[in-house]
Amino acid sequence: MMDSKEILKLILPEYLVEHFNITKVEELNSRLDIYFEEKKRLWSSTSR
Repeated sequence: MMDSKEILKLILPEYLVEHFNITKVEELNSRLDIYFEEKKRLWSSTSR
């Protein structure tokens, strides 16, 4: 069985799934609004 992250990768661009968290989902009439927040990243001192 697929987990939710794998299912999202089928629907949304992979970049969104990897770099953003879904914070809110609203269904209005026939429209689905999905709100995202950028994930915090830890940078190593060697990468820039």
